[in-house]
Amino acid sequence: MLQGAREGILAGLRAYSLHGEVYYDVRYALADDPGGQAHGARLPHDALYPNPQAGDRVRLHFVMNMLVKVEAAGRAAGAARPES
Repeated sequence: MLQGAREGILAGLRAYSLHGEVYYDVRYALADDPGGQAHGARLPHDALYPNPQAGDRVRLHFVMNMLVKVEAAGRAAGAARPES
């Protein structure tokens, strides 16, 4: 997949700091994968929606088979985030 999005579920997250910036070690499973194999990626905090939790249904955005963005399922791309 050169560019596209797929539905999935967050299997786990671990936040860590690198040079003062927050990153996430993200584990996810693709919704259409019958085996439910877990995949992993490391993303900066601004590539995820606010307060991500394991078990959340998400929309995963890929470029050249690399995960680049995670949105909460049902949230339109570019939609305003609610204030917390």
